[in-house]
Amino acid sequence: MNLLKNRSKSLLGILSLVFVLATSPTPVVQGLTQTRTPQNQEDGRGLRVQPRKPVEVLPTSSKRFALVIGVDEYEDSQINRLEGAGNDAKAIVEALVQYADFPRDQVRLLTSDQPAERKPTRNKILRQLSNLRGAVPKDGLLLIAFAGHGIERGGQAYLLPSDAELSDDVSLLEQSSINVDEMRKRILETGVAQVVMILDACRNDPAAGRAIPTIA
Repeated sequence: MNLLKNRSKSLLGILSLVFVLATSPTPVVQGLTQTRTPQNQEDGRGLRVQPRKPVEVLPTSSKRFALVIGVDEYEDSQINRLEGAGNDAKAIVEALVQYADFPRDQVRLLTSDQPAERKPTRNKILRQLSNLRGAVPKDGLLLIAFAGHGIERGGQAYLLPSDAELSDDVSLLEQSSINVDEMRKRILETGVAQVVMILDACRNDPAAGRAIPTIA
């Protein structure tokens, strides 16, 4: 899987969204829910994004929080290093602070070149999501962004943290990754009404009809 292929377009789209959040005087954000489509409307993955009730008012600056994750380096040598995921994450942080009025101390950044307590490992990511549960007010805005490797297995999407493990047993890769549905449940548990979730990762099946390859 090649995460770099469309990275510049992905980042441009993300920064455009940040600009819209910051400048639009009219309702521009909608709550998004991932739902099963009817059988006659399958999208190939069995999922679609369905708009819900439009948001009429954006929260004030003090109620805006973000968790931004960029994974370039993986502990497992079988998972290829990426170039640009960390830089994209940092660019998103700066855009949120400078243009979308997010307080810097309410934007949490996890990247491979950060100190140990801010590395994008599975436990660190889940811990940050847990911490946000008590930090973000119910009438606030929460933005989650992830850039790194990803896979899809059995209709389930997974994000690969820096300590994901690749072997001939694909179930080990699943267990050491982060299930997107589980991540979504944790976000819903915060009770925050307005959430923006951005995932910049492939969703290939690493075992589709062949031996487990090096993820690239």
